[in-house]
Amino acid sequence: MGNEPNQSLTVFERALASETGDLADRRVFALSADDWDRLGDLLDRPASDKPRIAALLTEPSVLDVEQAVADTERAAYAARPEQPDEFWDQVESWSDA
Repeated sequence: MGNEPNQSLTVFERALASETGDLADRRVFALSADDWDRLGDLLDRPASDKPRIAALLTEPSVLDVEQAVADTERAAYAARPEQPDEFWDQVESWSDA
């Protein structure tokens, strides 16, 4: 059970890489004439402010694993009871393995 988060992350990363590759391999996107015109109209519209999207983009992403891990480690470190330095030296050596 201790490996579940790592397994989930591995499955997610592989699925994301697969989908990214699939989209990158597509070089032709067929559109009908009407859809092509509609796409052109959408792309030609003037830009507009999207405050809800702007606010969303300022929040940390759920995909930002490194930040989430750092936040978790920081919280665990802040909540830890005081331990002798030798203990923390040993803990740090585990992450080097």
